[in-house]
Amino acid sequence: MKRILLSAVCVGASMGLVFSLNTSASSAERAVTPNRMAAMPQGYESWKEVYSVQEFLTKQVNQIEDGVAHLGNSGYSGAKINFEKREVDVYWKGKPSSAARMIFDNAAGRYPIVVRSSEYSRKELTPVAKEFLSTTKNSRLKLADGTSITEQEAAFVSVNEDGSGITVGVLKGKGLQKTQSAASRSGRGALISEDGRTVDVDITVEGNADSAKPQNASRYSTPSTGGAVINMASNDNCSTGFGVTQNGSRFMLTARHCGATGAAVYYADPQRTPLGTVTNSNTAQDIAIFSISNGSQPDRRKWTGTSFNQNSSNGAAHNVTGFGNPAVNGFVYTDGAYLGTSGSNQVQSSQYYYNLEGNVVGPLYLASNTAGAPASASGNSGGPVYQYTSGSGITATGIISGGSYIVPCPAGVIASSCTSRVFFSGASRTAETLGLSGF
Repeated sequence: MKRILLSAVCVGASMGLVFSLNTSASSAERAVTPNRMAAMPQGYESWKEVYSVQEFLTKQVNQIEDGVAHLGNSGYSGAKINFEKREVDVYWKGKPSSAARMIFDNAAGRYPIVVRSSEYSRKELTPVAKEFLSTTKNSRLKLADGTSITEQEAAFVSVNEDGSGITVGVLKGKGLQKTQSAASRSGRGALISEDGRTVDVDITVEGNADSAKPQNASRYSTPSTGGAVINMASNDNCSTGFGVTQNGSRFMLTARHCGATGAAVYYADPQRTPLGTVTNSNTAQDIAIFSISNGSQPDRRKWTGTSFNQNSSNGAAHNVTGFGNPAVNGFVYTDGAYLGTSGSNQVQSSQYYYNLEGNVVGPLYLASNTAGAPASASGNSGGPVYQYTSGSGITATGIISGGSYIVPCPAGVIASSCTSRVFFSGASRTAETLGLSGF
């Protein structure tokens, strides 16, 4: 099962309306340092301050996303964090309605909401992105040098948050090996949709992609906690995500491509000791939950530290105190049995799609490690994505689906490949899709 995924982002829009109440900042969050340092946003003295501001800005973005979801055919394109200006940038096609203005005003709590103009709305771009993945219409796309993109080339599509169009990633060739490379080229093109509309497209053709197949002693023997290794019916190893509640019962999250509804789940021991059964799954978000049959209840923790085959930090765990979707430009931590904990991963898209065995998966979130370090690894599929809170726990923000951009794995990591980019289902989307009442 190959998933060849490559990404690029195009941004830029003009200033517009500003909705602001109180713009004072807070640095109440406890100190947290990414596992491999990257450059902090300008105007901050510590990662502690960055994460404190991020916590409030993310809540404002989610409030806007929740509000515009009920507006119907609106001009909303997307929203993202602007760390340097300590504001939320909202992209909108046309003039926002009075209902939209009310949403922005209600969301403008600690930091201002700035509305910027966009060329396309999300509702215009999303069907075009899905059409590109589900048909051979991508053969109509051409690179700047005139080369056509054919249906034989692996691809992903991301709807640009600023409404400037869609971003397409392709890798030349068919039956690709996971380390096969192609000449890097980029350009702009246009995609003609079924109804005759032309949408601007940013195109990147690059090598170095991951075949994203299912990506400490405690991680090995205690799968009732997130970030542990599990074995699936396909005999692939995956990771546990977060314990969740559905209809009053506790289940464990993982990725759907690891096992669909009805699939058996095992301990990752040589005997493949039975662990449970997948009870519910969803292909579009690549998520699944499974029951545990040995009497253990999935708890509200996730393992931290190194991978399951290493000794450092084994036994340490974070308490999960809440859940929600992240915001574009925000920083997330990822975790999984095969890589362990990874920080400095910045969210680049909230509208990421790819084709998995004929099914369009998405919208997912896409994050990239800002230091070029691994964000995920083979065997990490189903693992946790999270952010630190101003308290002592963490906020669950997603479940890993896969990754792209192969980079060297750290010493001691036994994963077949590591990637600097990771894509995942948002936690609130997961809860809504599977009918979960809590993490």
